[in-house]
Amino acid sequence: MITVDQCPFCSHADVEINEVSPYEYAVDCPECRAIGPICSDIMQAIAAWNKATRLELLDFEIPATT
Repeated sequence: MITVDQCPFCSHADVEINEVSPYEYAVDCPECRAIGPICSDIMQAIAAWNKATRLELLDFEIPATT
């Protein structure tokens, strides 16, 4: 059995697994509205949420510096 980690942004423990569109799932936090990677399987969505870093969940790119 796989457990869902708490939100990496606000530490809210009661995150949700939602079907964002037919056959696409993501874990999201109802407290701060963070959403994890969208996957075609619930278990994959949970694993992606547990593995993702804050920057990956934000889909944020750090610009290169010179």
